[in-house]
Parts: sequence; structure tokens; C-alpha cells
Amino acid sequence: MPVLQRGAPDSRIRPASPADAPALLAIYAPFVESTAVSFETVVPTTAEFAARIVESLATWQWLVAERQGHCIGYAYGSAHRARPAYRWSVEVSAYVRPDCHRQGVGRALYLQLFESLALKGYCNAYAGTTLPNDGSVALHQSVGFAPVGVFKAVGRKFGRWHDVAWFQKALRDAPPNGADAGQGECRVTDPSAAEPTPAELKRAIAAGELATIQGYTVEFGPACLQLGGADELTALHYAAASGHAELVLYLLAPPINADAGAARGNQFTPLHAAAMNGHSSVCAALIRAGASVNAQTEPQGYAPLHSAAFGGHVETIRVLLASGADPALLNYRQETPADTAARAGQLAARALLGAPGR
Repeated sequence: MPVLQRGAPDSRIRPASPADAPALLAIYAPFVESTAVSFETVVPTTAEFAARIVESLATWQWLVAERQGHCIGYAYGSAHRARPAYRWSVEVSAYVRPDCHRQGVGRALYLQLFESLALKGYCNAYAGTTLPNDGSVALHQSVGFAPVGVFKAVGRKFGRWHDVAWFQKALRDAPPNGADAGQGECRVTDPSAAEPTPAELKRAIAAGELATIQGYTVEFGPACLQLGGADELTALHYAAASGHAELVLYLLAPPINADAGAARGNQFTPLHAAAMNGHSSVCAALIRAGASVNAQTEPQGYAPLHSAAFGGHVETIRVLLASGADPALLNYRQETPADTAARAGQLAARALLGAPGR
């Protein structure tokens, strides 16, 4: 098979969805069952794997490589450590179907993943690889990772100890402007009630559990939406990224600014989150509530239309264009949304947006 290339008609990289769980788990399971590449010892269920995808999409990013309509690999971000001071760091992983190794799939996935993570405010990426694994070491070094050390005999699987090499890559120089100004806790209106943790709220929001959210005594007002993360994402961001329109409408009810959270961090709005993940109905709800359809992130200059174009979300692009999105806006690469679609190999999106600007 040919090397995966951006723009190739039979291949593309796109954001994952929970519906991809069976295909991606089929790629991952052999690494759990037969190798020490993964330190998991039991293959997760399809439902568990789908939940991982939802969580990663809401907070970090999860990308899938497709060729001729089949998933051939994936890469994603996850928490590096739980303590708040680690919030600007992200751990990344990539898995590629064995028959597609050495074809540029892992490299292409990583390069687009780094771009998405930097856009969301993450500054440093870390990756670990079980030794020996010359192919993985070469992949990480080829995309700019530097080795930082080896954890000796840190994992035990199949009756023997395994070393893990760790790598680091800088994604951006500093956190988004103003993002260190506080963690923005949600507050409880009933002092006698148990306060849900941000992790509990994130899980309920990502799962679209409206009844659970309604049962919490949290006041979802403009100053009470922050749920942390590298760029101070709000409850509205999480709901928008997960595609739960009913929950988005509930959170907008107080009412609050539909661009909530954009004044902090890098101006990444809930509309960007919904557009990036192709949730057209959520985009429409946010726009009706006053979301800025042409808001651009800082300093990358991505508009919601760029986000939708990157993922090839044609219906979302139609919603944005019908709502006044400007197809001529340029990002830091001097790309129009059509250029972004072309670079990501999203041919239908490029055709809808017109010829690239360059």
C-alpha cells in the first residue's frame, strides 16, 4: 500500500468518534494480548474503549487514520499526571495496524495530533515506549521527540520485567494568555450538599447524563463553568465536544454567554469544540444562542470553519456557512478553511468550501 499522504484520495486523518471503538479496539487488542507494547493485561470492552474516546475528544484529541474507508491506525492524548500543575502537559500514544507499519501512518497521525493539542493550549507532550522497540523509538525521534530517560524494570508482563523509554516534545512555548489566573471551581448552591468534583462533572457531561447534571446543586453561571484543563475548558466546551445538544441547551438556560470561556486561555470557544467534532446540531444551538461564528483562536487564528474543515464535517460546514461563517478567514498558516480541508485530505469539505486560497 502507498504511504499515507495528506490529500491522497484514498486516505485521510479525522477525529475519532465512539462509533469507531470496534475497529480501533481490533487494532489495539493484539498489543494487549500478545506484546508488552501496552501494559494493559486485559483487553477493554468495546464500551470501555468508546468511553476513552469520548473523554479524550472532550479534553485532548483522538485522531483516526483511514485508508479506503478502513481504520488503519489512531493516535490520542491523555492525562500525563493528575496534579493541577501538570495541566499543561499531555501524554500521547499511537497504534498502527501491523500491515501498515513503515508507511508514514504513525508520523502523519502524530503531526496532526500535535497541532490539535497545541491549539487546545498544551505545551509539552510525553510518550513512553516499552524496550526494545526500534520502530517506535525511530518514529518518536522522527517527529521531534527527544529522549529524557529510561525507567528500568518498571513494568512486569508475561512473567518478566520491561524497561520503558520516555520522550518529550515541546508543543508551544507558554500556556494561553491568562490561563494561570485561577482554576475556576464550580460552586454548590446548597452548602449542605456534597460538591461534585470536576472529574465527576466531566464524566457526566461527556456521557450526556442530563438527569445526573440536573441532580447536582451546581450553579452553572458565567463564573461557575470552569472545569480546568490546559485552557480552562468549561462545562459548555465539554458538552459541545461530546455532541449533547439537549445538555448544551440546559447549560445555556441561565442564560450565559454562548462563547463562555473564550475570554480565558486561547479563545477556543464551545463552537470550535462542536465544529471540530462535527456536531452540527450543537453548532446550530450555540449560534442561535449568540456564539461568534467567526471567532478565531489565539495565536493560531483558527475559526470554527477551519475546525470543521480539518475534520471533513460537511454538514457542520453547511451550518456554519449558512450562519455567516467567512470562508476567506486566514489562520496562522495563511490558510483559508478550504486550504485546511485540502491539507487534511478532506475532499468533500474542500469542494464545498471552494478552491483553496493559495
